Amino acid sequence: PSFAYFHLISTCRLKLVLSPHFNSLIWNIRLLYKSPVIFIQYPLSAYSSFTSKMRLQCLQLVLAALCSTACASTTAKIPFYIISNGETPSLGRPGLTPVGKQRAECCIPNVFSELNIGLIITCTEDRDGMEGLNCAAANETAVPLANILGIKISTCATGDGADDDCPNNTLQKFNKNSNQSVLFVWDSSDMEDLIENVDTDAGLDNDQLALHADLILTVNPKDPRNVGVTSMNCTGIDGTA
Repeated sequence: PSFAYFHLISTCRLKLVLSPHFNSLIWNIRLLYKSPVIFIQYPLSAYSSFTSKMRLQCLQLVLAALCSTACASTTAKIPFYIISNGETPSLGRPGLTPVGKQRAECCIPNVFSELNIGLIITCTEDRDGMEGLNCAAANETAVPLANILGIKISTCATGDGADDDCPNNTLQKFNKNSNQSVLFVWDSSDMEDLIENVDTDAGLDNDQLALHADLILTVNPKDPRNVGVTSMNCTGIDGTA
């Protein structure tokens, strides 16, 4: 056939066109995410010593490498979001308050269901029970949105002995194979550590992030130090913006 398709990554479609009349190969790489088209010509004479099977295998390897690089550069531009757990009771009592439940079940799904979220990352309490005390509330906050979107929740540990690279590594691993965004739903008392571990800076102190469950931090990977801070503006619980 005059061309072959290689579906190597979900966001890429590759088309290899053989052009014997021009004694060259034309590679058409189409990225479905933003749909640019790139043409590359290469002389056939360079492959004169290869068998047909060897030529095809060589082309497939080079084409796969080009696709991987192009897709990685595309997904790296996708923003990710950070929020804290919903409102919790006083005196360290477990669960969410009625307002916190309303935020988790109604407000957050309304805000984030249209933002192309493909992964939710939350936290777990440390083994000594000294840090991450609101991680259970963060998980409870995340579950309704995860159920609506039909996606799983990934977790990273907090406290002493935790892998500080887990949040950023999980984010980067997901971005390599997806054009969707990631949402962190984190312990409100541990937000400062999370923000540091994902190499960004919200410009807010930990007290502000812990006090205001409506805050959304939007991080653009192209400029991670310039974080957008907005409110969920949920009717009845966040007041007038």
